Amino acid sequence: ADGTKVKTDFDAEGKMTYKTEEFADGTSMLTTYDENGTMTNRFDAEGNSVEMTITTNDGTVRQEIVNPDGTLSRYMMEPNGTTTTTILDKDGFVIKKMQEFEDGSSTLYRVEEDGTIKEITLDSNATVIGESVTYTNGLTTKYEIASDGTTINSTVDADGNVLYKKELYSNGTSRTELRESDGSSKVTLYDSKDTVTQSTITRRDGSVSTSHYDADGNVTMKTDVSADG
Repeated sequence: ADGTKVKTDFDAEGKMTYKTEEFADGTSMLTTYDENGTMTNRFDAEGNSVEMTITTNDGTVRQEIVNPDGTLSRYMMEPNGTTTTTILDKDGFVIKKMQEFEDGSSTLYRVEEDGTIKEITLDSNATVIGESVTYTNGLTTKYEIASDGTTINSTVDADGNVLYKKELYSNGTSRTELRESDGSSKVTLYDSKDTVTQSTITRRDGSVSTSHYDADGNVTMKTDVSADG
């Protein structure tokens, strides 16, 4: 025996309602149970809740556990099969979150020590189909694979403006979009050999210039449209 003393209490139907454990080191733990025998709350000797389980009417199960290092683990199991695990630091900020879905796909959210936020999406085969990294300066780089097989890489600023975007299509052709500091943007189309076939510059004043190129990079046609049309 390890010296632990256990006290229990039961209701009229013989179901345990609570359990008190007094350990050899002088600490103790109180655990409460619901009518189904499921643990609902666990308290330390100071009365602090260190573990709690709640089952809602729709069948969702929520559980919270206070870890020895002061972080908080939250688990949620929904009727649709989605399981969410969230870790919060001592100040209540989310530092890690993982969702697993019924189809086997999942997402992982993690905050690094330097403040960088990473989010990864995996399909049911554990293949990465999406990834984003948000830096402390507000810039976010994203990578994703669309359902049609298109691969998309992009960079977004803190205000949600797309600074750079490249789409690589399943037939080998691609498209890039670049936003300049003066507010203008440039869209470039490439063939399967990565040769430029068309470029369009849209200026801040609304004027647009479009150029078409041959296989050798020569301009074959150019159109300019002023801001007023």
